[in-house]
Amino acid sequence: MPTAEAEAEWDAFEARLKFSTLLGSLSASVAAAQKAARFLMVNKHCGEDLFEVALEWLEKDDMNLRIKIWGIWEELSEMAMREQHVDYINRIRDNIQHFMDNICPPERPIAANIRIVRKGVERMHKLGLFSNTRAKELDEMLKHRTSSSQNPDLDAVEAAHKQDPGEEAHDMKHRWPNAFGDNKPSGAKRPTDKKQIEQRIEEDRERHKRLKESIWQIGNGEHEESDKMWEECSDIDEGDLMAAEDETSEMLGISIDELRRRFPAQTPVAAV
Repeated sequence: MPTAEAEAEWDAFEARLKFSTLLGSLSASVAAAQKAARFLMVNKHCGEDLFEVALEWLEKDDMNLRIKIWGIWEELSEMAMREQHVDYINRIRDNIQHFMDNICPPERPIAANIRIVRKGVERMHKLGLFSNTRAKELDEMLKHRTSSSQNPDLDAVEAAHKQDPGEEAHDMKHRWPNAFGDNKPSGAKRPTDKKQIEQRIEEDRERHKRLKESIWQIGNGEHEESDKMWEECSDIDEGDLMAAEDETSEMLGISIDELRRRFPAQTPVAAV
């Protein structure tokens, strides 16, 4: 359920503060990304200011936060395309490579992040945000970064999680001790600890759930069937009203005369 804060329209200064607060407390859930995207749509009159805030937060040295913000771009893409808000559509198109560079930087690519970004780009392409040519360019860019991924520990754990979900945790520790920080020499820097891996897996589950939901999401024509029935249905005549009167009297267990006496205002059929 959208909150009043997410649905309220603010002036540019207040909107920046509110949006910054949203990003500061952003979780990895689908609802959190949708809430932030709705805030952007409601306050689209100051979209340039809000984009600047998001770009500032993307520069922070927190990879998990960057991935969460990427979730906002996915949700915003869908909302902007649905409402045909050209300004946001163009901003996402113009900044997509910048977003990608922050989440999976060329000099330090992480395969798990690349997979998240690739799925997001595919989703945006299906929405019509990118042309086939542009989508192919972005995919080639991600493939190149995948080949130079520099986090084999995390990649190995995620591959095992995907291919053999029933494997015991202690077996995973024996096979990839570095990923969990076990058996590391003192003073050595751990590339990724267990908590980060678990958080990443949970965030991936949320994103997969969001992707599946978007496949079954009803588009703008959700009222087409009811509208068609309304248009094709004949006008209500006296026969329809009398039939309804009969059904009501039978349901209440009273005669039609008694029904008319009790509910004169609700009985438009003239007494015969």
